[in-house]
Amino acid sequence: LDLSSGWDNKNQNHAFVKDAKGYFNKTEFTVLLYVNRSGAPGASEVNDKSVAMTIGSGENALRLLTLSDKFGYGGDNGGVSNHFISLEGIEGSGWNSVAMTYQEKDGQNGSVVIYANGQKVGEVADVGFKLSQMENPEAVLGRSFNTNYMLTGRYDNIVVLGSSLDETTACAETAWRRWRK
Repeated sequence: LDLSSGWDNKNQNHAFVKDAKGYFNKTEFTVLLYVNRSGAPGASEVNDKSVAMTIGSGENALRLLTLSDKFGYGGDNGGVSNHFISLEGIEGSGWNSVAMTYQEKDGQNGSVVIYANGQKVGEVADVGFKLSQMENPEAVLGRSFNTNYMLTGRYDNIVVLGSSLDETTACAETAWRRWRK
C-alpha cells in the first residue's frame, strides 16, 4: 500500500481494515506490519497527527507509530493523542518491521507492548480502555481519527494474529521480518 498524500479532508486515500470488529474487538491480539515512512521524522504537532495505524474509536484509540516516533493512546485533541510514549529504536528512513501486542489481563484495561526491528521499543501497562468492550472499533492505515493529516509512505505484509506474542517471539519475528525486507 502506497500513501502519497499528506493531507486529506475528504476521508479517503487511506486504507480501512475490513471487519475491524472481528480483528480487534478482543481481549488480545498482535499486529505485525512493515512501514517505510516518507516524511521528515521529528517532534511537531503535525508529526504527532501522522500515524501508521490507528485502532479504536474517535473517543479512545491506539495510534501506532507516529512520524515523531511515538505511540499514542486514549482520547485525542484534533488528532493529537492525549497520551504518548516515545519509541526508541525506530529507524528514521527505510523499512521498519513493527509488532504491537495488545492484552486485557485479568479483566483490566488493555496493555500494549511495541516491538521494532528485533527489539522491544515501548510499553503501556494501562491504555485506559478495553477494545473488547468497544461497540464498533475501526482500524485505519496511514491516519489517525479526528484529523486530516496522513502518514505518507509504504505499508506491506500486514498481519493480525488472534493472540498476543510473547517478547521472545515478537523480537525474533520483527528481526526476521526486518532482515527479509
